[in-house]
Amino acid sequence: MPLTNHRNPTIDPNDVLIYYPTHDRPRICGPECYNATKPLCHCVCGGANHGKGYGTAQAQSASTVLAIALQRSLPVTITDGWLQLSDQNGDLYARAPL
Repeated sequence: MPLTNHRNPTIDPNDVLIYYPTHDRPRICGPECYNATKPLCHCVCGGANHGKGYGTAQAQSASTVLAIALQRSLPVTITDGWLQLSDQNGDLYARAPL
């Protein structure tokens, strides 16, 4: 069942990293990246998850969200199995599955 939010009502639960820019649609790292067999990818992970498989991509993405939270002193919550990072205004900033 897809997760929903105010910026994108059809988030795929197979996505491993979702970044929500302030004035743009979400940028996503999903199966087309972490299951990739070709060398080129332009997703939000910057190549960190490219071809690594779901398990590694999920763990790396959760670590990335936590690192950003610590670096920027932003609050992190866990909702429906997703690690969610909010910005200073309380708006959703990034999420990764646990």
